[in-house]
Parts: sequence; C-alpha cells; structure tokens
Amino acid sequence: MENITLKDAFNKKSVHALKDIASVCRVKGYTKMKKDELVDACVEAVQKEGFFEEHAFILPTESWEFFQDIADSDDGLKGYAEQIEYVISEKLGFLHTEKCPEGKHFIIPNEIKSIYTELMKNGFGKVKDRADLIHNYAQAAVNLYGIITQDEFVEIFNLQNDEKTDIEEIFHVFLKHIYLNSDYCLWEEYIVHNEFEEDNFEGAKNLEILCRDKPRYVPEKSEFLCYADYDYYDFSDE
Repeated sequence: MENITLKDAFNKKSVHALKDIASVCRVKGYTKMKKDELVDACVEAVQKEGFFEEHAFILPTESWEFFQDIADSDDGLKGYAEQIEYVISEKLGFLHTEKCPEGKHFIIPNEIKSIYTELMKNGFGKVKDRADLIHNYAQAAVNLYGIITQDEFVEIFNLQNDEKTDIEEIFHVFLKHIYLNSDYCLWEEYIVHNEFEEDNFEGAKNLEILCRDKPRYVPEKSEFLCYADYDYYDFSDE
C-alpha cells in the first residue's frame, strides 16, 4: 500500500465515513447517494481548487507536522499516533489509514500528495507556520487572560517576535480559524474566549471591567505559548 489513489482509498471507507467527508466538502445531495456515488463525489470535491489549502491552513500544528512527516516518507508511516495527529486529516480525506502489524499504516493518496507538493513549492509551508504561530498566540491569550484588545495582542506578539504583525494580518488568520474551529472569537475591539458567546458576552464585559487598568502578567514566549493548550497550568510557587 505504498501508493493509493483517492478512489481506492475512499472505496475502502464506510458509507458513514464518506458522508462525513461529503459534509465537510459541501457535496450537494450526499445524504441520498449510494456508496459508488459518494466515492466519485468525494474524489472530485477534495481535489477542488483551494480545498486542500483552505483546510490545511487551519489544521492543528500536531496534525500538520504529522502530515508532513508522512508526505516526506517514501511509503507512508507505520506505527501508533495520537488521534489529534491524524483523525482530522483522515476525516478530510487527506490521509488514509489501515491496520498493520506495527499498529496503523498512514499514507497520503497520490492526488493529495501532488497538491501538497505543489503548494509547498509555492511557499505554503512558510505561510502555514506563520499563521500557526499567530493562532497559537491567540489561543494562549484567551486561555490566559479571557479577554484582550487586538492592539494589546499585537503589542505582546511584536515584543516577543522579530517578524512583526499588525491588525490586518491577525484578522486574516483569525477569520479562517474562527470560521471552522478555535477557542477564541472577536467581540468589538477584543479577542475573547469563545465561551463568552454563551451569555452574549456579558461575562466578557464584566471581566474587562474587573481587569481594567491592572498590570497584565506576560510570560516569556515559550511559556506564553504553553497556554495555547487549554489544560496547561503553571504549577510554580509564584
């Protein structure tokens, strides 16, 4: 199984799995399709111009790095992996998995690998890494503070990074992540944790008042980015 086409990979999937891919791809009428129809529709949909780039752009860092490791291998990877590393790519149709003696065999369908290779030649890897950094800063900021102005976010980022950002760049990154999935959202001039949406941002208003004019704790870069993990907690005595 060193090489596999999208059609062969999708033929190995269940109807339920194909419908999940069709839903993400916005295939019209997929709920009434038979398996052969689903396979053909999904093969066409995941190869549409911009689909891979749009969804690869917002893949979690762990998923993207694992995908790259597979893409850089000659015959895929065999072994075990955390679900965060492969499940999203698999549900998008970018990655095929099968059981093997070593655990799982992870392989990228030929057509997807060709799209990936062309994008990387055109500099997508650098764009993705930059966007991931900004996104992870935003995740960390809302987990650490709950609410922060966009201007203050830019200020913190620029203090800790040589390549500066601005409101226009972060807005471009945020919109793509917020549209699909993230822990943050935009409210007025603030970046806030998306849990504040549940009470129509009343909690965000109260937190802003509580924190107004108070000094903000800003960890150094490596620790700051640890807060991108919702479960991270600093157990220091300070």
